[in-house]
Amino acid sequence: MSNYTVESLLTSGGGPASFKFPVIGTSVTGTVTDEQVEQSRSYDPDGPGSLEFWDNGRPKLQLVLTVETEADGPRRLFAKGLMLKALKSAAAQHGMKSLLGARITVTYVADTPKRAKEYVVEVQPPQKGGEVADLLSGPVARQSNTAAVAEAKAKIEELTQKLQSGELQTGVTPSKPQ
Repeated sequence: MSNYTVESLLTSGGGPASFKFPVIGTSVTGTVTDEQVEQSRSYDPDGPGSLEFWDNGRPKLQLVLTVETEADGPRRLFAKGLMLKALKSAAAQHGMKSLLGARITVTYVADTPKRAKEYVVEVQPPQKGGEVADLLSGPVARQSNTAAVAEAKAKIEELTQKLQSGELQTGVTPSKPQ
């Protein structure tokens, strides 16, 4: 039984360009905006390669991440092999079961003796609450709240002094104890 759906079959392909790692030192940084598990395909320059399977007949899977980069907009990473291993390790360090919303940096650092690419992955987990919480509790909001509190305290002190001096009338007559 597979986890593939008609929707995934009809909508596969297309999408943002993939990010290439042509030389050691190549790196991509951005926020993960989408994550999918797909069966990996062999490379074929003329079109989609054939689906890949393990010797036992099970499909070889890959993690397809869409990463919003600052320089190039959305790019896809097809993580399998050593890249997938590095992503899993980085996610495990933070106890993450999903990379959605995380800020990641993937860097091509070396070639193995079998010419496979090795990667280092850094992950910053998403902030709890997302963008709205960031706006409401971030440094700008804290600054604004601190300023507003200070302003309110100053106003209360000013009004209290005016009330005590008789400069300001409230229109409320204090009730007398019975």
